[in-house]
Amino acid sequence: MRVGNSLAVTLPPEALAELGLREGDALDVEVSEGKLLVSAGRDVAALLRSWHPIAATVESDAIRRAIREERDQR
Repeated sequence: MRVGNSLAVTLPPEALAELGLREGDALDVEVSEGKLLVSAGRDVAALLRSWHPIAATVESDAIRRAIREERDQR
C-alpha cells in the first residue's frame, strides 16, 4: 500500500503484541545483508539518559507507564 511517497508494511497482530506496539509507535528499520530488520523503537529511558545526566535519575518503569498512559488517552 502506498502512503505518500513510501510503501506501508502490515504487521500481524501477534508480532505487534510480542513487541508491545500500537498504532503510531516508532519503529527502527534497518537493512542488513539483503534483509529488512524491524524492531520496536529505541528504549526511551536510554534515550533520555543520553540527552542529559538528570534524566538518568528517572526510573525507566515510570517513563514507560507515562508513555502508555499518554498513548491510551489518544
